[in-house]
Amino acid sequence: MQRSIDRLKSGEMEPFIILTAMFGGFIGVDAWFMFAVFALITVFFLYKTSRVLDEKYYWILYGVCLIMVYPNSFNTMRQMAAMSVLSYLLSTIIRSIINKQRADAVKITILSLFAISLHYSSIALLPVLI
Repeated sequence: MQRSIDRLKSGEMEPFIILTAMFGGFIGVDAWFMFAVFALITVFFLYKTSRVLDEKYYWILYGVCLIMVYPNSFNTMRQMAAMSVLSYLLSTIIRSIINKQRADAVKITILSLFAISLHYSSIALLPVLI
């Protein structure tokens, strides 16, 4: 427990992975729990992205994303989970621009912070979001 807190403080690893591991340990589950959480994040946000991009044929795009992206995510699960959140975020921003609506700043902020907590490389996209 103390080592996890030290990792959080030092920024050695992303907060979400540490908190997920701590929670998994707290409820007494094995490593499968972390893989399941990251798989659910990836699958959920890829689904949401495909629905935003094409409401009628989203299932085709979603299927292609799963075939191309999901198998790779086992090797880079944290980065893929963060990228799937960011793809959804960017697709909703683009959709709001196309529809000439204001983007929801709270949603952008929360999802950006969530993506950063999944993988620090998400910080590179912050200038684009602004």
